[in-house]
Amino acid sequence: MTVEQIKQGYGKTMAIQTELSILLELLVSAIDFCSEVSAQNKYLTKIGEAGVTRLMELFNSGNIVMIIPRNSEDDGEYLSDVLMAIWAGLFFYPQLSEERFLIYAESAELLSDLLGGGWFV
Repeated sequence: MTVEQIKQGYGKTMAIQTELSILLELLVSAIDFCSEVSAQNKYLTKIGEAGVTRLMELFNSGNIVMIIPRNSEDDGEYLSDVLMAIWAGLFFYPQLSEERFLIYAESAELLSDLLGGGWFV
C-alpha cells in the first residue's frame, strides 16, 4: 500500500472485503448444514431462535430490508431461507462500510455457533 492509499482508507476497505468473503463462505456452509438438519427433522433450540432473530435484526438495519415469510413448519428449511436471503443480498449488493464490517463480523460468529451444532436439537 502507498501512503496515499493508507490515508484514503484502503486498508479498512480491504479488511471489510475480507470479512465479507469469510461471511459469504460461512453462509454457504450454513445453508448446506440447514439442508442436512431439515432431512433429519430437527428443531431450533432457544439459542437457535435467538440466533435467527439476531441475524434478521442485523440485516434489516440500515437501508436493506429482508422479507422472509415463515412458510414452512420445518425449522431447517426456514433457517435455510433466511440464510439464502442474506447471502443473495450480500452477494448482489455488498456494502463496504464500518457499520457493515461490524455486522459481518457478528454474523460470522453467529454462523460459526450454528455450524458448531448449538442451534438444533
